[in-house]
Amino acid sequence: MRDVDPQSEEYSEAERMDLDKSIHQVESFLTIILSLIGFHKLTGVDALKTDVNLEKEIIVILATKSCGHAEILRNVPGGDPNEPADGITAAPHTVDDIDTILADIADFTSGSGFQQGIYKLNQKGWAKFDPIYLLHRSIQLKDFEMANANYINYMKVWLSHQNIHYRGYNIDYM
Repeated sequence: MRDVDPQSEEYSEAERMDLDKSIHQVESFLTIILSLIGFHKLTGVDALKTDVNLEKEIIVILATKSCGHAEILRNVPGGDPNEPADGITAAPHTVDDIDTILADIADFTSGSGFQQGIYKLNQKGWAKFDPIYLLHRSIQLKDFEMANANYINYMKVWLSHQNIHYRGYNIDYM
Protein backbone atom coordinates (compact mmCIF):
# COMPACT_ATOMS: atom_id res chain seq x y z
CA MET A 1 0.00 0.00 0.00
CA ARG A 2 1.41 3.39 -0.95
CA ASP A 3 1.24 6.64 0.99
CA VAL A 4 -1.70 8.87 0.17
CA ASP A 5 -0.43 12.20 -1.17
CA PRO A 6 -2.95 13.61 -3.64
CA GLN A 7 -0.53 16.34 -4.70
CA SER A 8 2.12 13.90 -5.96
CA GLU A 9 2.46 13.44 -9.69
CA GLU A 10 1.80 9.69 -9.37
CA TYR A 11 -1.91 10.34 -9.10
CA SER A 12 -4.05 11.07 -12.11
CA GLU A 13 -6.74 13.74 -12.02
CA ALA A 14 -9.42 11.03 -11.72
CA GLU A 15 -7.67 9.50 -8.69
CA ARG A 16 -7.45 12.92 -7.02
CA MET A 17 -11.17 13.48 -7.62
CA ASP A 18 -11.98 10.02 -6.20
CA LEU A 19 -9.87 10.79 -3.13
CA ASP A 20 -11.64 14.14 -2.63
CA LYS A 21 -15.00 12.43 -3.03
CA SER A 22 -14.01 9.76 -0.50
CA ILE A 23 -12.93 12.38 2.03
CA HIS A 24 -16.28 14.17 1.70
CA GLN A 25 -18.13 10.88 2.06
CA VAL A 26 -16.25 10.05 5.26
CA GLU A 27 -16.95 13.55 6.65
CA SER A 28 -20.65 13.17 5.83
CA PHE A 29 -20.75 9.71 7.40
CA LEU A 30 -19.14 10.99 10.60
CA THR A 31 -21.58 13.91 10.72
CA ILE A 32 -24.51 11.50 10.46
CA ILE A 33 -23.12 9.24 13.19
CA LEU A 34 -22.52 12.21 15.51
CA SER A 35 -26.00 13.50 14.77
CA LEU A 36 -27.59 10.18 15.66
CA ILE A 37 -25.58 9.88 18.87
CA GLY A 38 -25.66 13.45 20.10
CA PHE A 39 -28.87 15.00 18.86
CA HIS A 40 -31.97 14.75 21.01
CA LYS A 41 -33.75 18.04 20.42
CA LEU A 42 -37.17 16.56 19.91
CA THR A 43 -36.78 13.19 21.58
CA GLY A 44 -36.78 11.88 25.09
CA VAL A 45 -37.31 13.81 28.28
CA ASP A 46 -35.69 17.02 26.98
CA ALA A 47 -38.45 17.45 24.41
CA LEU A 48 -40.88 18.25 27.21
CA LYS A 49 -38.52 20.73 28.91
CA THR A 50 -38.90 24.02 27.05
CA ASP A 51 -36.39 25.66 29.38
CA VAL A 52 -33.67 23.18 28.31
CA ASN A 53 -34.39 23.82 24.64
CA LEU A 54 -34.56 27.58 25.22
CA GLU A 55 -31.15 27.48 26.92
CA LYS A 56 -29.67 25.52 24.00
CA GLU A 57 -31.12 28.02 21.53
CA ILE A 58 -29.70 31.01 23.40
CA ILE A 59 -26.30 29.33 23.67
CA VAL A 60 -26.08 28.71 19.92
CA ILE A 61 -27.22 32.28 19.20
CA LEU A 62 -24.45 33.66 21.41
CA ALA A 63 -21.90 31.13 20.15
CA THR A 64 -22.41 32.47 16.64
CA LYS A 65 -21.95 36.08 17.73
CA SER A 66 -22.21 38.29 20.76
CA CYS A 67 -25.37 40.35 20.61
CA GLY A 68 -27.77 42.56 22.51
CA HIS A 69 -30.95 41.61 24.34
CA ALA A 70 -33.28 42.69 21.52
CA GLU A 71 -31.42 40.60 18.94
CA ILE A 72 -31.53 37.56 21.21
CA LEU A 73 -35.30 38.00 21.60
CA ARG A 74 -35.69 38.24 17.80
CA ASN A 75 -33.63 35.10 17.14
CA VAL A 76 -35.10 32.81 19.77
CA PRO A 77 -37.51 30.34 18.14
CA GLY A 78 -41.09 30.87 19.20
CA GLY A 79 -40.91 34.58 18.75
CA ASP A 80 -40.26 37.61 20.87
CA PRO A 81 -42.42 37.36 24.02
CA ASN A 82 -42.85 41.16 23.87
CA GLU A 83 -44.54 40.97 20.47
CA PRO A 84 -48.27 40.27 20.29
CA ALA A 85 -49.15 36.68 19.48
CA ASP A 86 -50.00 35.92 15.87
CA GLY A 87 -53.37 34.48 16.86
CA ILE A 88 -52.21 30.91 16.45
CA THR A 89 -49.56 30.40 19.09
CA ALA A 90 -48.01 32.52 21.79
CA ALA A 91 -44.31 32.42 22.64
CA PRO A 92 -43.71 29.42 24.94
CA HIS A 93 -41.35 31.51 27.07
CA THR A 94 -41.25 34.88 28.76
CA VAL A 95 -38.62 37.61 28.86
CA ASP A 96 -37.97 36.60 32.48
CA ASP A 97 -37.19 33.04 31.30
CA ILE A 98 -34.68 34.41 28.82
CA ASP A 99 -33.16 36.82 31.37
CA THR A 100 -32.72 34.00 33.89
CA ILE A 101 -30.89 31.89 31.34
CA LEU A 102 -28.75 34.83 30.20
CA ALA A 103 -27.73 35.57 33.80
CA ASP A 104 -26.49 31.98 34.09
CA ILE A 105 -24.67 31.43 30.78
CA ALA A 106 -23.57 34.88 29.61
CA ASP A 107 -21.74 37.98 30.75
CA PHE A 108 -23.15 41.40 29.96
CA THR A 109 -20.94 44.25 28.79
CA SER A 110 -22.54 47.68 29.02
CA GLY A 111 -22.50 49.90 25.99
CA SER A 112 -21.47 53.53 26.13
CA GLY A 113 -23.41 56.46 24.73
CA PHE A 114 -25.79 55.22 22.08
CA GLN A 115 -24.20 51.78 21.86
CA GLN A 116 -26.26 48.89 23.14
CA GLY A 117 -24.75 46.50 25.68
CA ILE A 118 -23.97 42.99 24.50
CA TYR A 119 -24.05 39.50 25.94
CA LYS A 120 -21.11 37.10 25.52
CA LEU A 121 -21.06 33.46 26.55
CA ASN A 122 -19.21 32.86 29.79
CA GLN A 123 -17.34 29.71 30.81
CA LYS A 124 -20.54 27.95 31.88
CA GLY A 125 -22.22 28.83 28.57
CA TRP A 126 -19.30 27.52 26.52
CA ALA A 127 -19.26 24.34 28.62
CA LYS A 128 -22.88 23.72 27.54
CA PHE A 129 -22.21 24.53 23.86
CA ASP A 130 -23.34 21.66 21.62
CA PRO A 131 -21.96 21.86 18.07
CA ILE A 132 -24.24 19.07 16.83
CA TYR A 133 -27.31 20.98 18.02
CA LEU A 134 -25.93 24.06 16.25
CA LEU A 135 -25.38 22.05 13.07
CA HIS A 136 -29.05 21.04 13.01
CA ARG A 137 -30.25 24.52 13.91
CA SER A 138 -28.10 26.46 11.45
CA ILE A 139 -29.64 27.59 8.22
CA GLN A 140 -26.37 28.76 6.73
CA LEU A 141 -23.07 26.90 7.00
CA LYS A 142 -21.29 30.17 7.84
CA ASP A 143 -23.18 30.30 11.17
CA PHE A 144 -21.85 26.86 12.08
CA GLU A 145 -18.32 27.77 11.01
CA MET A 146 -18.44 31.10 12.88
CA ALA A 147 -19.60 29.45 16.12
CA ASN A 148 -16.88 26.82 15.90
CA ALA A 149 -14.24 29.50 15.23
CA ASN A 150 -15.51 31.46 18.25
CA TYR A 151 -15.34 28.30 20.37
CA ILE A 152 -11.77 27.61 19.28
CA ASN A 153 -10.79 31.21 20.09
CA TYR A 154 -12.45 30.94 23.50
CA MET A 155 -10.61 27.68 24.24
CA LYS A 156 -7.25 29.16 23.21
CA VAL A 157 -7.73 32.07 25.61
CA TRP A 158 -9.03 29.83 28.37
CA LEU A 159 -6.19 27.33 28.01
CA SER A 160 -3.60 30.09 27.92
CA HIS A 161 -4.77 31.15 31.40
CA GLN A 162 -4.52 27.63 32.81
CA ASN A 163 -1.40 26.42 34.55
CA ILE A 164 -1.47 22.90 33.15
CA HIS A 165 1.33 20.42 33.78
CA TYR A 166 1.58 16.97 32.29
CA ARG A 167 4.17 14.61 33.76
CA GLY A 168 6.27 17.51 34.92
CA TYR A 169 6.14 19.41 31.61
CA ASN A 170 4.50 22.79 31.32
CA ILE A 171 2.13 22.61 28.35
CA ASP A 172 1.86 25.74 26.20
CA TYR A 173 -1.26 25.77 24.01
CA MET A 174 -0.68 29.05 22.24
